Amino acid sequence: MNVKIKTNVSRLCAALIVAAGVMAAHAAPTWQEGTTYSAGSTGLSLYGRTLT
Repeated sequence: MNVKIKTNVSRLCAALIVAAGVMAAHAAPTWQEGTTYSAGSTGLSLYGRTLT
């Protein structure tokens, strides 16, 4: 019985790690080569300050 509990906990931990990786991959913005932005566009912030 103790081995079964350890196996279930291991599977749960593995599933959580995979789920966290999938969520992180989808949360990151998609950057593509050749993307241009108009002058004066803002959208980059660092430590709470918007960089222009």
